[in-house]
Amino acid sequence: MGLADDREQLALLGRAQRPPEAADTEEEQTGMLESLKSFPLLVRRHPIVWMLALSALLAPFLRCVAEFQVFSIYERRFPDEQELAGFLGLLSGTLSVLEFAVLLFFTRPLIQKLGVHRMNLIYPVTTLGSFAGLAVSHQLPAAIAANINYETLGNSIAAPVDTLNYNAVPRRFLGRVRGITDGLCYPLGIALAGALLWVGQTVLDSLEITLGALVLTVGLLALGHGVGRHYLTSLVEMLRSRSVNLDEVGEGLAKLPPQYAEEVRRLLKSDDRNAQILGVELAARLNPAEFLSELQALLPSADVRLRRALVKLYAAFRPEGLAGQWHSLLDSHEDASRELALELAVAVPALRQQWLDRERLAALLHDPSPVVRGLSCVAAHLTGVRDEELEAACAAVLEQPLGPAAHLAMIQAVRSAADPTLLPLLRRILEHAEPTVQDDALDALASLLDRGAPTEGLEAIAADFLDHPEAPVRAAAAKLLGRIRTATAAERLGPRLEDTSQSVREQAAMALAACGEVALTVAEPYLASQRAEVVEAAITAIGAVRSPRAEEMLFRFLQADFRQVRNNLSWLPRLPADGAWLPLRTALEDSNLRITQRVLHVLGALGHRRTLNCVRRILFSTDERVRADAVEAVASLSHRRFVEPILPLLEAQAMAQPQRNDHQHTPVLQQPVAASELRQIAEQAATSADRWVRVGGILALAALPEPMPGALLREPADPLVRDGQPKPVVLRIRNLYKIQDNLRIHWYTPEGWQVSPSPDGSVFAPTGWLGHGPYVEVRFALCAARV
Repeated sequence: MGLADDREQLALLGRAQRPPEAADTEEEQTGMLESLKSFPLLVRRHPIVWMLALSALLAPFLRCVAEFQVFSIYERRFPDEQELAGFLGLLSGTLSVLEFAVLLFFTRPLIQKLGVHRMNLIYPVTTLGSFAGLAVSHQLPAAIAANINYETLGNSIAAPVDTLNYNAVPRRFLGRVRGITDGLCYPLGIALAGALLWVGQTVLDSLEITLGALVLTVGLLALGHGVGRHYLTSLVEMLRSRSVNLDEVGEGLAKLPPQYAEEVRRLLKSDDRNAQILGVELAARLNPAEFLSELQALLPSADVRLRRALVKLYAAFRPEGLAGQWHSLLDSHEDASRELALELAVAVPALRQQWLDRERLAALLHDPSPVVRGLSCVAAHLTGVRDEELEAACAAVLEQPLGPAAHLAMIQAVRSAADPTLLPLLRRILEHAEPTVQDDALDALASLLDRGAPTEGLEAIAADFLDHPEAPVRAAAAKLLGRIRTATAAERLGPRLEDTSQSVREQAAMALAACGEVALTVAEPYLASQRAEVVEAAITAIGAVRSPRAEEMLFRFLQADFRQVRNNLSWLPRLPADGAWLPLRTALEDSNLRITQRVLHVLGALGHRRTLNCVRRILFSTDERVRADAVEAVASLSHRRFVEPILPLLEAQAMAQPQRNDHQHTPVLQQPVAASELRQIAEQAATSADRWVRVGGILALAALPEPMPGALLREPADPLVRDGQPKPVVLRIRNLYKIQDNLRIHWYTPEGWQVSPSPDGSVFAPTGWLGHGPYVEVRFALCAARV
């Protein structure tokens, strides 16, 4: 790789490999003032934004008015406090059960049937009805109905729909919009309601207040209609620009109104392949029969992705009129057309029985297109035709060098058919497939296991691919073993925790955890690995088992770290901050950080992933209250015993001023410490199990006038402090960022310096060293260490 390539990698690093705190800082700097300044521009470009903001103000305003009216009726109906308390307790329990039932049985089906645009009208309509009921009858039944509306329906219908509405806001502006709606408009609506009710109750009666709220509810209904209309417009535009994926927002697009038919036609007629695929996916949310001519026009030029979308459309909806058109494609002179028809026949059993008789299959098995021949084999197995001639032709096809495209089409056909009887065929495909598609074949095998396919022989097949040179294939093999879930499968997965690929280690860890308690015995030895990434994979595997034994195993594993933290907290305040003590001090601070990260990784493996966000807020927030809240959130976890030993570190960071580097900062000594005490600290550090703390202790001892302790002289010297060689003086410890291309692995410091491996396997930089964990910036100088 030349200098130009290295410069390109560094440029990519600046954009894609920023330290995590940098992104958080930008979010913090986008505060309320900046959001308000950008709000007019957002409104002009995305009209749905101002409607969401106004709805966020008006909805809580009307809720407060309804609550005021409802509790006025409750107070008048139950003058006795005990009787009122009993009624409210019974009502609260009933409404909670009702809310759960509506969420479970009605909300999602309604969203899927009506779509978000229509769902935006339901709560305003029910609110209008509740205020109308209060206006007609200011009695207990009307009050209960209004209470059900603003509490039960508000939480079970309005809140989920409101969350989905923000799918139509571009992701890069979502934080600003939510900051305005939730941080400004919502509390402002409550404040306005309180002020107006306080003043209005002295000059207006209950009926007049209710009628005023009724008028405002009409405005909420108009806003709901506007939000629903602009929701679809904005969402389709975002889909066209590919700023969101349809899978991410599909729940809000269950159905499209008829007026979007022209937009779908424009997408289907577009020259852009991605637009055509989007048009096919959106056509499924209208009436596909309206687009027969446009869909037919796509057939001759359809590539693999478009064919897949078309097959999925027909298999799900089977629009009348397309079956005959697609049947004729089997006789087309275009390879792509015959391939598409066969993919459809494999996916739809009824069409397979109608189209593919013995004579047709025999002809297709000798087709000039290798993709057609491969798909014909799949179709022949699915039809169940038992014919020696056909079986011989299929066997001959499988022995042919069909190529990656044909093998991939066959694997996708097996996956779409989801028929366990195809397992033997898929195994033969896997034997002859190219490495580029073997991972897809292994994934398809795993999917057939979910459909009830037998596992006999699959474990040995998966094990053969665990040593494959391609990481995706090894990861797919590990995933397959995780579906088999036998003790021997778990034993085979263990060595993959040491894989050089992170994706393979992660997949092996999750597959190992799926094997149950046996995974603990397999993964435990890897906790002692000298490679930090292997230890993390073992922690993930053990934690994902989620059993008391797994928790105890991880707690025992952390005991050495907890002892080191206690020593670090004892030593650091007594160490000078300069001279020969700087390397030890820096190593102790970095030890605190690494132990904190390890503990948080353990907690994440045990099911507390959100604690990672907490620690990020602790380390890099500029608000002391935010840091304190994050510490409290970590301390209140159910696995508190894991957190208690590192709480002093978190609390110290919460009370300190935020620093723009990667390690903990601890107080510098205020009073001089005796030389004998410092030497004792250095001697204890020199025997630490932590390599960097040990090196720091040895460097500190080497600078003292007294001889090196005899016990240290008898131990093998660390390469960093070997006598007669330049000795590094540690200045600071930083994190590294990893970029892996097809040739080698590159490590970069936050400043963009590249780190390259040396012949002995260590990793050096022009100014640094990489151990098994952090990057250590050093300057080289001769030390008079007697080691």
